[in-house]
Amino acid sequence: MKPCFIITVTLIGLYIQHVGTANILALLQIPSPSHHIWNRSLMLKLSERGHNVTVFSGDIEKNPGPSYKQIIIENLYEDTNTNYTWFSDLNVYQGVLEVFVWCENLCQKLLSSKAAKKLSSLANTEKFDLIIVDITGMECVLGYIHKFGSPPVIGITAYSHPVWTSYATGNPHNPAYFPEITLPFSNRMTFKERLQNFILHAFTIISRNYYYMDRFDKQSRAYFGDKMPYVGSYETNLSIIMVNTHFSFDYPQPHVPAIIPVGGLHLKPAQDLPQDLKKLMDEAENGFIFFSLGSNLRSDMLSEEKRKVFLKAFAALRCKVFWKWESDHLPGQPSNVEVRKWLPQNDILGHPNIRLFITHAGLLSTQEAIYHGVPILGVPFFADQYTNINKAKYHGFGEKVDFATLTTEILLAKIQKILQNSSYKQSAERISRLFKDQPETPLQRAIFWTEYVLRNNGAHHLRSSSADMPWYQYLLLDVIAVLATGVILVLLLLFKLLSAVFRLVKGNNKTTKKKQH
Repeated sequence: MKPCFIITVTLIGLYIQHVGTANILALLQIPSPSHHIWNRSLMLKLSERGHNVTVFSGDIEKNPGPSYKQIIIENLYEDTNTNYTWFSDLNVYQGVLEVFVWCENLCQKLLSSKAAKKLSSLANTEKFDLIIVDITGMECVLGYIHKFGSPPVIGITAYSHPVWTSYATGNPHNPAYFPEITLPFSNRMTFKERLQNFILHAFTIISRNYYYMDRFDKQSRAYFGDKMPYVGSYETNLSIIMVNTHFSFDYPQPHVPAIIPVGGLHLKPAQDLPQDLKKLMDEAENGFIFFSLGSNLRSDMLSEEKRKVFLKAFAALRCKVFWKWESDHLPGQPSNVEVRKWLPQNDILGHPNIRLFITHAGLLSTQEAIYHGVPILGVPFFADQYTNINKAKYHGFGEKVDFATLTTEILLAKIQKILQNSSYKQSAERISRLFKDQPETPLQRAIFWTEYVLRNNGAHHLRSSSADMPWYQYLLLDVIAVLATGVILVLLLLFKLLSAVFRLVKGNNKTTKKKQH
């Protein structure tokens, strides 16, 4: 089939699927640059397709189109601790609670902002056909759904596929084979790992649904009024939820129709690099390594001890190293290390001379490495980063180092292991081919399902009825109780019957003996 024909058919298909102009409200409240990168891809494309998109966020879009309106939550990033290296000292249970507390504190700041009042004032003049909300956290914003008349709602999350997205849609999320995001387990767990996974699964759901959601509800009622429904009820009324997963990298999991995997929504081919950077990379005879801790972590906040670990390891390499260093000066910078406050990560990963990506193993960074077929060395700090790098190791294109115990010798040995073993590059290219082997791009899929919800004024028919069942019905405990009761009654009847038979036989034996005498 000729490429021009394929392009023509694709364009016609997209045109047919298009709906009329809709007014869309996007509640993108999470103060995270990586979430912004992922979310903006969908919002900009919806705006480009002619929809009027109003975005409520702490992140500013520098080049919005004419139908892209922004309500910026002022100072949302202010006082947010960007030195997340301390997260590596927490256990998984402390990590879960810390995230919930972080969201609760940010909700207080958000609801007292001028931007929140500005958005609320639109309820008198604006009617939205659809609300898209980031359901990663800060659930206090769900009150805006009631404020704007409860139009159809789509949930989105760049945070992989958190357990509460499954509970909201009735999607199977069995802890026997599906590890929690923050645990470094595979989908083939030992008994001990399954036990740990189940405990964390239960801990996360119970602490979130029966404690923190109540606190978010109180925050919402204080702002939106007591007439609004319980804030947690909005989650079970979502039409669909778009999750940041794909089976080429993530462990296979069953999905009800309401769960739409759009992993790598933000991915795109590499663009031209700035000329000075391109020249340095083109001329790297032994290739180069790219080192970045992403958008939520600052490498210039590393302790002096850890900074020297990296510097000594890099100085011992023959290849060039490009380091995203957020300050003006890097003390002790070796001659083979180039630093910039900002580096175009996606475009660098697409350069043919790159040999290794040293990363915090955030999901978006890992997906970009997969897209471009680049091996990674992960230095995870918190949340899903441990899981991501373990998956990369499982698929053969990554290795992991522990930040707390990291030394120059350990780091250098891991770097050399990847550089000197071609299997890492081959595995990265294999996973890249698997990821790209899709009938449409993740962004095209996201657009289709967004407009599907618009065309049908909601899509509750995609949810499983199990989402509305009490937990004892979902686990068939009522059926098991009835069956168990029935079995017990049958056993009692059998016991009585056998007792009667025994007494009858015993009585007959006595009668027979009397006759014999």
